[in-house]
Amino acid sequence: LHPFCRLETKRSSWFTEANDSPYTGLSVDLDATNTGHTVGEVEIVCDESEVEISKQRVQALILELTGNDGSDTNTAVGKLEHFLLSNRP
Repeated sequence: LHPFCRLETKRSSWFTEANDSPYTGLSVDLDATNTGHTVGEVEIVCDESEVEISKQRVQALILELTGNDGSDTNTAVGKLEHFLLSNRP
């Protein structure tokens, strides 16, 4: 087997611990690759009873950071998928 791709990723991570923030408990990770692609994710760990409100909180932060209100039906492209689509090895 021979490798067809080498991806190097630099990750930036953020979270807030401020008790008065609507985003307390949310974490944001941004990964930038050596191929020029950047992808991000917002996560929260919650109890099963908090899933719906947690989804709303995640969507609110995504809207604030990106201006995307969720009506865009495009799916985020992952790092390796982006490489494959761009290079078609």
